[in-house]
Amino acid sequence: MEISIKKLIGLFVIFGLFSALVTKTDFITLRTIVLILIFWMIGSRYGTLFFGKKLSKGWRLFWGTTAYTAVYIIASTAAYLIADASAPVLLFALFVAALPTILVRKATPHLDLIDDLHKAQRVIFEELKTTLNFERSSCLASLLALLPIAIDIALLNKLHFAGTNLSIISPWVFVTENFFVLFAVSTALLLIYTARRATAIRFFAIMLHVLLFFSAATLVYQVGFGFDGFIHRTAETIITEQSILEPKTPYYIGQYMTVGLLHYVTEAGVDTLDRWLLPIVLSILIPLSIFWFTSRKKLTSTLQPILLALLFPLPLLIATTPQAIALILLATIIFLTHGESTSATRLIGLILALSAFAIHPLAGIPAILYMIYTYTDTLRRTPRISFAFYTLGAILALPAAAYIQTHSLPDLNLLVTGAKSLFHFGLLTPPDSTAILQFVYGYKYLFAPILFLMFVGLEIFHFNRVSKKRQAWPLLLMSGILLFNAALYTAIEFPFVISYEQNGYSERLLFMALLFLFPLFVSSVVHVFQSKKLSLIFRLALVMFTISAISSSFYLSYPRLDRIERSKAYSTSIADIQTVARIKTHANKKPYVVLSNQSVSAAAIAAHRFASTVQIDGHEQFIYPVPTGGPLYPYYLKMVYDGDYVKTANDLKEKTGVERVYFVLNNYWTASKDIVPLATEAAEEAIKVQDSNWIFVF
Repeated sequence: MEISIKKLIGLFVIFGLFSALVTKTDFITLRTIVLILIFWMIGSRYGTLFFGKKLSKGWRLFWGTTAYTAVYIIASTAAYLIADASAPVLLFALFVAALPTILVRKATPHLDLIDDLHKAQRVIFEELKTTLNFERSSCLASLLALLPIAIDIALLNKLHFAGTNLSIISPWVFVTENFFVLFAVSTALLLIYTARRATAIRFFAIMLHVLLFFSAATLVYQVGFGFDGFIHRTAETIITEQSILEPKTPYYIGQYMTVGLLHYVTEAGVDTLDRWLLPIVLSILIPLSIFWFTSRKKLTSTLQPILLALLFPLPLLIATTPQAIALILLATIIFLTHGESTSATRLIGLILALSAFAIHPLAGIPAILYMIYTYTDTLRRTPRISFAFYTLGAILALPAAAYIQTHSLPDLNLLVTGAKSLFHFGLLTPPDSTAILQFVYGYKYLFAPILFLMFVGLEIFHFNRVSKKRQAWPLLLMSGILLFNAALYTAIEFPFVISYEQNGYSERLLFMALLFLFPLFVSSVVHVFQSKKLSLIFRLALVMFTISAISSSFYLSYPRLDRIERSKAYSTSIADIQTVARIKTHANKKPYVVLSNQSVSAAAIAAHRFASTVQIDGHEQFIYPVPTGGPLYPYYLKMVYDGDYVKTANDLKEKTGVERVYFVLNNYWTASKDIVPLATEAAEEAIKVQDSNWIFVF
């Protein structure tokens, strides 16, 4: 096999870059730059391997880098399950993921990186020059380019300074209505600014807007948001320090290995890397995937359809979890393959599906099933009887996974009530709420579902030609399968999930079902806006409604505290962390258990790292209650509601064999003012932490 001098130099450069990563050095910035160069070079080679010269360098770099990252996730997951997650193993997985571009002849690397960098620099410089040069560009065009960027940076700065380590329900308690007015103005300017052809500056502006939309929780909740995040960050911390987490399980490893590699190269904190992973990945993958879909379908050459991704509330995507990362990969797969169905896009989609499975199987299984439909072109080439059996298998795949996890079958008596709670919609707003709140919640529960279904139906029955209906069938089929499973999951009792979160899996499946329909929604909206039959007044009304809807979705995506809805959970605070430390010191190495709420338990997981356990009913249990159920949480509920503190504590001591029981009460708990004096009188000792938490010792 002949290899040119240029390609041979390219191979030596790649091996040199990997060697630089392996070599331990104090130059953290240098290692970070080396990692970026590796992904740039290998990603561009992957793009060439898949697409040859058929696509522009930009698209080859994007899809190649995405594929390389997915292959690394698969390789590192396998490496961890076989060995561990030490730095040499992670770097070996990174090298193994690059092997296809080295071994396959048409993707053999050559040294055009410098040329690529020069071209990218020249394009960006020219666009900046055009944008900022008021002689060549009108003042209005320059303002449209700079204003949304400036407003979004100012809003990000506002959220940053609103960050708190106190226990709060909603991030919006620290912002005023003017914050959302500015967000709406920025959205309006972006709609105008992105009405022309796509450019790098316009891409940056819209990506920054998407980043703002999904960064509020990361910026405001300084200690952390939600319970799952603490579990995963603790697992990632243990793996980065010890290279392994016992017991070794195949769940979530794809995310853990990604954070582990970034931590090794940059030496940034695991907490920081984890919390910013989702907003950054989302702000890159989703805008580019949607633009790929609209441009390959020849719907439009503008970036406006990207903003449609912000049209609906997205509470599942506001904090980094394996489920959220896997959902982003699933969305990328859908837009990639529905935008252009070729052997290259199907192969990339399959790789992404396997990486999603390595991160979270609940999103990975539908991704793999969908790729099997598209990759084998099932609808046209498979006999009907085989297709029927395959579809039946697809329908039963998720219930089978649930049965393996719970060892229980669906209770059909719960199916009707569960489905009603899942598919609830309607206009229910109290009369004393403001007109703005009535619109916001009316949009959430009534207008948004109706508009989504209306536009999807319009695309299916009106805009699609007969030849395109075949392409929509995999989307409709997967959506139907997931809707069925979403309803079925409401009839399954998950013993490891607390009562008020039993519908969590069903809500995720419903979200995925709607995600499969989203390309049809985008196509329909673009077709409607391009219609010449629309009057100017009606077009302006649609634009104003879109701006209001996106602003409403921004508000609705996060926990809220207003006249209509009050979210249940408080964020974990610095006082909760101090409470956990105070209890550990007070116990003085004596065995104990703690009865507390979810926020304090989250802080305890970060502090104890799953290591502190007691035997309850023959099973090892964490010494704090967890919202995934378990035997301790019912005792906590007895403490706060029944009031028989001594009896409850003695029963728990007898059950666990511990010497002490600690009962923690936060000052925001309902009737805490009534509970404190009674618990103080009954306890051996009462300790106050930061005027916000009480510790009662039994």
